Amino acid sequence: MNYLEICAGLSALTLAVQRRGWACVGVSEIAPFPKAVVKHRWGIRHLGNMRNFREWPESLLADIDIVGAGTPCQAFSLAGKREGLADERGILTLEFIALFRHINTIRRKYGRPPAVLLWENVDGVLTMDDNAFGSFLGALLGCDEVPQTESGKWHKAGFMSSESARVCWRVLNAEHFAVAQRRKRVFAVVVPRELIERFGERACPSRILSIRRSGEMKPLPLKVASGITEAQSVKKPSAAVSGSSDLPWLKGVPRCFALPQKVSLTNILEAGPVDEKYYITSERASKNLERAKANRQKLPPLYEAVLMKVASGSRGISGAPIVVPIATSEVANTLTVCLWNGFRSNGLPKHGLVIEGDRLRILTPREWERLMGFPDDFTLVPNRKNELATDSPRFAGLGNSIVVPILSWIAQRIEQGFTVDSCPGRLPEQRR
Repeated sequence: MNYLEICAGLSALTLAVQRRGWACVGVSEIAPFPKAVVKHRWGIRHLGNMRNFREWPESLLADIDIVGAGTPCQAFSLAGKREGLADERGILTLEFIALFRHINTIRRKYGRPPAVLLWENVDGVLTMDDNAFGSFLGALLGCDEVPQTESGKWHKAGFMSSESARVCWRVLNAEHFAVAQRRKRVFAVVVPRELIERFGERACPSRILSIRRSGEMKPLPLKVASGITEAQSVKKPSAAVSGSSDLPWLKGVPRCFALPQKVSLTNILEAGPVDEKYYITSERASKNLERAKANRQKLPPLYEAVLMKVASGSRGISGAPIVVPIATSEVANTLTVCLWNGFRSNGLPKHGLVIEGDRLRILTPREWERLMGFPDDFTLVPNRKNELATDSPRFAGLGNSIVVPILSWIAQRIEQGFTVDSCPGRLPEQRR
């Protein structure tokens, strides 16, 4: 399959499908560091700002079978201001849909079937007061009015159809895909009706995201349903997924493994001492303790105990490296864009800390790569001065990326939905 990746970041999709034989026709990204990583790792053609898509060559757009994007999440996330479609970054989601429509117009012009869409974002988009997700669905389905639920919110998994397309969405948690991170993101797949008629129900997006196996599908009551022919949802979908993955660089799992698959944080830690800059100094430990006391904030007991020992310069902590259980001892909190030191303003660690003998440290960029499903040192690339990347852009790029094993699973499901037929101009042959 030929694909285009929009708001590509580190191009996690390319990494996820490189063993499947898919071909990337181009990427669109504006952040300098992710662009540098993609150029260094693959040399993929960069198309520039997605807002200029009407200037892109028609011959290139005509070759696209799948359009993937992880549009900016800040407009819908708790970490941002949740201004939704009033935020310039939120509007990019609707511009992405305009690009998708443009691509299918070009493909029709060239006598080719429409493309498939794959989209990712934070699950907060499902509960926006401005019904941003309804606007997204309505634009994809060609509705005259924006679909709206009776509650004003959208369930964590659902399926809708119109005369022109079918769309399915599902919240997936990374911790079930062989990475030790609790990271919930909503994924949506859109398949035009023409492809359903051609390839049958196996190409239905509800099959691709396997939501009918995730729980009981019930009719989704809509307050506004103009143009919608079917609407169903699962209020509390199961985290279980069927299938397998084959990403040999993942830590703590066999090369081939069945899903769901969980991995403990202790399996992804670097062996032995790491660079000194990642260790918490006694000064930092003292400041965090003082800040917590001033704010009358109760710290997790183990974290507080270790901070006190580090602050006093005490020795005597021994044993194998473990992760301070800020939220859980098994998985990290969601990795997000942050300063390299990994602390919140209140002194608490943002994603977890590692107790290593009698010392305390933050997670390293290499450990972040493992928590996102990337190979070790994937983001350690040279800049224009031929100097290796510093930690800050590596952390930022990874925090904004998509978990690779999830994309690998979805790509596998897409392949199973589309097979070769004898008509010219069809989707290319896929391995079953």
